Amino acid sequence: MHTENDGLIDITHAERNHKWAGSAQKRLLRFPVGNHNTILGMNLKEYLAAVGDFVDAI
Repeated sequence: MHTENDGLIDITHAERNHKWAGSAQKRLLRFPVGNHNTILGMNLKEYLAAVGDFVDAI
């Protein structure tokens, strides 16, 4: 999970990590709002849904 406007860690890092990940079940979730410190608060519903989907899959 990453925000499009993360001023601390550029989204290209997330894209590169996603590309390099070996899993076939990988997912890069990009949030259009928020930044590095506000990703959870600004995207709470979608963020928690993604964590729930991940937990259900394991």
